[in-house]
Amino acid sequence: MSRDITFHIVSNSDANLDLIYPEFKEDFLNPKIHVPELKKKYDLSVARYNHLRNRVLDETGLKEKPTLKGGRNYTITASRYIIKHKHGKCTIYKTVDKYKKSFGTYPDFETAQHVRDKLVECDWDEKVASELKRKYSK
Repeated sequence: MSRDITFHIVSNSDANLDLIYPEFKEDFLNPKIHVPELKKKYDLSVARYNHLRNRVLDETGLKEKPTLKGGRNYTITASRYIIKHKHGKCTIYKTVDKYKKSFGTYPDFETAQHVRDKLVECDWDEKVASELKRKYSK
């Protein structure tokens, strides 16, 4: 005895995504706003983020999210490049030419984040790094 099975395809277009899309698009195109921040701000799952991302890319003709680094997509988390020490100080490290290089030790996490962000903006320029180290490390 065979039974006919009927499937119903339910489309969940989620009108909420249409409501947030204009603001999401503006934030997505801002190179200073990173993917984790977007997901958190709009409470997006990976699938919903990808849906909105693809919509922006299709509309704009871009191939990827704009970043400060000329096309390479860097995700800067709160602690990226920062090592916390047990007495509150923090050191910024980055691998350069296969070697781990220190960019200074700073009195607290917030200062280290500030310096790290400045270093990312200037593409880890040695001259800027020296100035920041002199100004902020204690």
